[in-house]
Amino acid sequence: MAISVLEALTYVSHFSYGKQGPVVGKASVREALREMDGSHQWKFLHAPAITLTLVKDQDYVALPADFREFIAWEATEGLQGRFRLVDIGEILRRRANLTGTATQFFMGALEYAPSTAPKGGAPTPRLAVWPVPLNTLTDWITIVYRRDLPMPSDDDDDMLQFPDYMNSVFNRFLEAIVKGYAFDDAAQRGARPGRTLENRLGEVRAGSTFRTAVARDGTQQPSMGQIRNGSVADRFRGPLNLATTVAPPQ
Repeated sequence: MAISVLEALTYVSHFSYGKQGPVVGKASVREALREMDGSHQWKFLHAPAITLTLVKDQDYVALPADFREFIAWEATEGLQGRFRLVDIGEILRRRANLTGTATQFFMGALEYAPSTAPKGGAPTPRLAVWPVPLNTLTDWITIVYRRDLPMPSDDDDDMLQFPDYMNSVFNRFLEAIVKGYAFDDAAQRGARPGRTLENRLGEVRAGSTFRTAVARDGTQQPSMGQIRNGSVADRFRGPLNLATTVAPPQ
């Protein structure tokens, strides 16, 4: 069953043996979540498909605040248009040398805009697009993306948002964080050589609990279907060669 923030805090107290490190309480819970989040490309963090709107005379499209990385993308009306991800250098080259027209073929590249909050903050992910749309195209692009693992609020009754099969590996990361910060200074002095925070986190990633969680997470969808959309196929599929509804020969 899901773990609450309050339950996680009882683990923190247990793991620390009463010794307070620099990262304690909810801060240690959040850090353990971030470590677990970045340790693998977890399938359970795949967000449902969403649509993006191209705004008239705007050279970018806002992405969700919890955006991590693209998984899949396509023009929503695949028989009427085309969308392709490229590197930001290709976007700059086309902006400098080519004039945008009223086309149904667009390119995009990930970029980050500085925070506009008065006190600053994390940069905002967005999609730089070319050409600049001459009209607003509502819900024109459909994407699936990997999201960041949600962080709990200050409410002790909040539930941590990951599947049950991640409970044990979360506890291992939490233990590594708490003990690493509480006892890392002793390891640095040679009292317990090789037991720094980094060592503890590495042991979690190399352990059987982590491997079991990875295996369980990876078997949610055992087949991805036939191999498709390779570089050769993409080479011969230009903006005028749109997808067809006719199935290929068997």
